[in-house]
Amino acid sequence: MLDRKDFWKQETGSGLRRKCGQASLPVVLLISGVLIIIAVVGAVIAVALNNTVLNARMSAKALSAAETGANDAVTLIQRGCILSNTCPSSYTITIDSQTSAQVTIANNSGIVTVNSIGSAAGRESKIQAVLGVDSTTGLVNVRSFGEVPL
Repeated sequence: MLDRKDFWKQETGSGLRRKCGQASLPVVLLISGVLIIIAVVGAVIAVALNNTVLNARMSAKALSAAETGANDAVTLIQRGCILSNTCPSSYTITIDSQTSAQVTIANNSGIVTVNSIGSAAGRESKIQAVLGVDSTTGLVNVRSFGEVPL
């Protein structure tokens, strides 16, 4: 039986001692590679999720801007701008630095169509309102009000 000193002498003499750490290098590289891949995939997923949430928020903001523009035009019409011929054919409402609404009003003998396109940071949404306006009494009936495709 070999004692401890003889074992180390025998191992060092045969060259086994120098080769002991060679197996750990590929394992360390493999584990490091897997961790880097996990980090990159996690970062890509985080960016994609953030963009999705931002897109949804900006789309909702654009829809809200379009609704604001359409409601403003309906209010103008209810106040009698169609009967007095003072309604603008188109105008812009600026809500903030990124959000605005482009409103157009078209009168076709008592049927008034309001188109409002809201935009927020490159996203757009359109609301269309069709109103019936009585030319004698000025009564305004909302026939339809809703989102339409661009």
